[in-house]
Amino acid sequence: MSIWTYPDVASHEFPYAVKGMVVRMGSSEGKRLVNLWNEPACPFCKEGLFEVVAEHDREITASPPPWPDHHDFYSANIEACPACGWWKAQYIKRWTNPGGICTDVHQGGASLKELDLTNISAPIAEVRDYITARYEGRLSLHPRLFEEVVGSVFSDLGYSAVVTAYSGDDGIDVILTSGSDTIGVQVKRYKNKISVEQIRSLAGALVLNGLTRGIFVTTSTFEAGAHSTADRLGHAGYRIELLDAPRFYDALHLSQRKMYRSWEDFESLQVIAKLPLVRHLMEH
Repeated sequence: MSIWTYPDVASHEFPYAVKGMVVRMGSSEGKRLVNLWNEPACPFCKEGLFEVVAEHDREITASPPPWPDHHDFYSANIEACPACGWWKAQYIKRWTNPGGICTDVHQGGASLKELDLTNISAPIAEVRDYITARYEGRLSLHPRLFEEVVGSVFSDLGYSAVVTAYSGDDGIDVILTSGSDTIGVQVKRYKNKISVEQIRSLAGALVLNGLTRGIFVTTSTFEAGAHSTADRLGHAGYRIELLDAPRFYDALHLSQRKMYRSWEDFESLQVIAKLPLVRHLMEH
């Protein structure tokens, strides 16, 4: 499954032109979708794009050709975001014959599906992609779903992660292990700032669970004094790292993987088949 789709927009909504004359102006939405091809970076999470497919002037002429001197070519380019998986694509078909050269240009970019962030059964991979693309969605996540996302991110960063039972966790939501280290993670999906008292509460949870290292992950930020409190607890033998919304977003980016690596990865999405015809040229 994917959080990305090509929208079901009628063909007459897209701009369509022949050389020297505009035949159809298209709608503003059609133009927006076509213009996505010109985006130098992901329009959602602003990550740089990578090239998945680049095939130029590949000859696909039938053998034997329909008539003498007839040749068919296509070019295809697909670029995708390595963080959230957004993509843009262009397909150009060109055929030549004694009467001239015809060129059809199809292009566009993906649109974001809506995802129910309160549904705790939503696939974690899709949730991660979604909040990478639209990070403000983290504030709508079901708290349990956010705990699962946090565990998944740390797992991809090289930790062994176990999300604890939703109740009776003694203040520890995720337990991380790396070698001989065990870390207790507290996860808070909050809009307001995390207080100093909540940092002390995590320290107490570490004591109850026999741990000396902790990480506090929040969808918001920390109050003034939170970092100095964490420093004092560190000197007392309880090292606590604070991850606010921007720092967790950085970790989320680092843990993401390239979704698409080849033309075949796109075949199931039927990307090329759905791209609108945006330009038709006839040269004699």
